[in-house]
Amino acid sequence: MVFLLAAVLLLSAWRFILLARRRGIVHVIKSVLLAASLGLLAGVFIGVGARIGMGAITVANGGAPRFTPSGSFSVVATFSGFGIILGVVYEGMFRHLLRRSGLAYGALLTLCSWYPLAHSAAQQLTGARAYCRWSPYPACSSH
Repeated sequence: MVFLLAAVLLLSAWRFILLARRRGIVHVIKSVLLAASLGLLAGVFIGVGARIGMGAITVANGGAPRFTPSGSFSVVATFSGFGIILGVVYEGMFRHLLRRSGLAYGALLTLCSWYPLAHSAAQQLTGARAYCRWSPYPACSSH
């Protein structure tokens, strides 16, 4: 997967070089900065959503959600970094290919990441009930 990302980044850089020859370096710098800032904003929103999802998995496993500032910052910062990279890749490669459709790019990213993320989240679920201590079932008597 890393090799695919490296190839996409190299193709995006090549596209930016060609675009700089046609329209000028100032235009390319402006478009990269705008794409990076919008990618940062999208990454923050997705990072907050991911952190809420992590808390939901804990609740589904029967525990209390634990949110620490450092953990929340790490998750949001990671997704923000990915958002910046994906925003710049969209501007460099996919904006022209997808005819300026950010919705199509989002759908493409969702299709590429849905299964690995959903599979990872499903592995974290233990099947324990959230209110197991009041359950009459013998499997829950240890709580």
